[in-house]
Amino acid sequence: MARQRHLREWVVKVFDLLVRPDEPPAQKAASFASGVFIGCLPLYGLHLLLSAMVARLFRLSLVRIYLGAHINNPLTAAVLLYVELGIGSLILGRPWPTQIPASLASMNMAALGMALAVGSVAVALTLAALTAVAMLRLARAWERSPDDVREVEQAARYFLESGISHWAFARGKIRHDPLYALLARSPDLAGAAAVLDLGCGTGLVLARLRERRLAAGRAAGNEHGQREQDYLGLDASPRRIAVARESLGRWGRFQVADIGKTAFPTVDTIVLADVLHYLPEGVQNAVLERAARSLRPGGTLLLREADAGGGWRFLVTRLSERLRALLRRDWRQSFCYRSRGRWMSRMAELGLDVSCQPAGRGTPFANVLITARRSTNPTG
Repeated sequence: MARQRHLREWVVKVFDLLVRPDEPPAQKAASFASGVFIGCLPLYGLHLLLSAMVARLFRLSLVRIYLGAHINNPLTAAVLLYVELGIGSLILGRPWPTQIPASLASMNMAALGMALAVGSVAVALTLAALTAVAMLRLARAWERSPDDVREVEQAARYFLESGISHWAFARGKIRHDPLYALLARSPDLAGAAAVLDLGCGTGLVLARLRERRLAAGRAAGNEHGQREQDYLGLDASPRRIAVARESLGRWGRFQVADIGKTAFPTVDTIVLADVLHYLPEGVQNAVLERAARSLRPGGTLLLREADAGGGWRFLVTRLSERLRALLRRDWRQSFCYRSRGRWMSRMAELGLDVSCQPAGRGTPFANVLITARRSTNPTG
């Protein structure tokens, strides 16, 4: 077991070295731009070696550089070479090669090589500069603070206990799904003594929340973090619950349960993320009713669901869910979506104060995060 853990840690270190997830925006842009420059050079067979040399020399991400180098691939190589040859010819005072066989026949090897060399450098510099500008803007739009990056990476590391594949999934999900950033900043979760996670999966919410609370505690002068929460996660999948227990069982409780039938304990905060649309409308209503009754006065229900009134984004969401169901071989999986207004109206009918915010930033999906709070008046 210790040997397996050591091997997994080694894989993560290699991954960090190659990907450099904590690169600031300028370095990310430089990595991609360097790769595009290398890819535009007609040095086939040497792109990976050149990428590795540049990554080592300038301490950039080899993965990002090599991805950029794939601007030159079997689908683009012929066009790229033709454009480079033409631009090189113009720079050297020769006509654009409109008829390739005749134009090549009229040039000796030295002239051909010079035109291709000059043209490839010119195209490489131009495309690399455009890539740098575009990637810098994109990276700045998605920039995370170094502390946030460290929290995400540490949250994913809990899942090394269950294997590399679970770590890779957790890292990608926590890093790129905007839900986890929203939950990490939620005062309702941060201040909750007891949290109920319905449809908890492998426990990603607990992993992200725990790292946020540890970081907040250290920032307040407590190196051991804030006091632990009473966390209970329920999920219908024994396999997912087994992963959650193995990875996070020291900090939370996980139970196999059908949330459509199970009684809920009294808690401060309930998380319902991407679960209800798998259930029929009647079961959805029953779950929401029991959840509302389980909240302490002042308690909060955090619901992330797709907005059926979300236009083309909702269409993308539906297609994505159907594809995932087919990949799971759930051929007969049905879905029950509601518009944001209908979700909010239903929870308002249960006596909850409701607000809503987008939860699909940076994705094509029509997700929203609805916050429903029970009155502090026990009779309210």
